[in-house]
Amino acid sequence: MLTEVCGLTGEAKVNGVVQHVLTTLEASPEVKLLLFGHHQAVLDALEAALLEKAKVVGGLVRIDGRTPTEHRQPLVDRFQSESSVRVALLSINAAGVGLTLTAASLVIFAELSWNVAFLLQVTGCHGRSARVPTCVPRSASGVPVTS
Repeated sequence: MLTEVCGLTGEAKVNGVVQHVLTTLEASPEVKLLLFGHHQAVLDALEAALLEKAKVVGGLVRIDGRTPTEHRQPLVDRFQSESSVRVALLSINAAGVGLTLTAASLVIFAELSWNVAFLLQVTGCHGRSARVPTCVPRSASGVPVTS
């Protein structure tokens, strides 16, 4: 039951996260960002909403648990080398380690994993935590929104 509630909480955040991503990309045309989520339904909803706004977003790559291992590096290479690919939509579990995504200038967590170790791996991977600002969605009261 807790897993279901966390999933529903994540889905409830999608519109706000998408608006934040779009605002960020519109305001800063040079920004490339990593957008992390935890639940497949949240990643699916984020992808659909961002692809609908492709003119603003530009290109998007996605790596999650359903992405075959042999397809991951070509997706990373696209994000790293193509200026038109501005968003990497990533699963915290599947893309938290072993990927070099240094082209990113911003990391956004659409939702958080209950496992803090995963979050530390994601933000610390390849020294990103020292160079890349991290944004966690907050509620209207300023309290961090968690799943």
